[in-house]
Amino acid sequence: QISRSGFKVLVAHGHGPSTGFVIDRREEWEEKYGLKILNCWGHRDKEGMGIMVDHAAMNETSLVMALRPELVKMEYLPADTSKWPVGIGGKDPRLWASSEKGKEILAIQKERMVNLIAETLAGVR
Repeated sequence: QISRSGFKVLVAHGHGPSTGFVIDRREEWEEKYGLKILNCWGHRDKEGMGIMVDHAAMNETSLVMALRPELVKMEYLPADTSKWPVGIGGKDPRLWASSEKGKEILAIQKERMVNLIAETLAGVR
């Protein structure tokens, strides 16, 4: 339906399984439907600040701190940083996460996606 409606570029992004499903089929669908398919996963910088690059660690926690701080309950994590919290994959949010870092990640990702979309649109006819 997207292709029949005249769209040439699709930004498909969601939580892990749904975005992973699209990424796994991207080449097939691009060829079949004549689309360019992008997603927001990944990072641009050496610190690895990005979207969907960790699980409840520095990146995700910082993003939520910047966007919906009332949802972050750091007090639920062990205060002792030598005890690793269950379900965290990445840099320890107790040491590395902050609203400021979340805002920085958003700025980095906005710039990255604007450039990626502009480059993609330049190659689409």
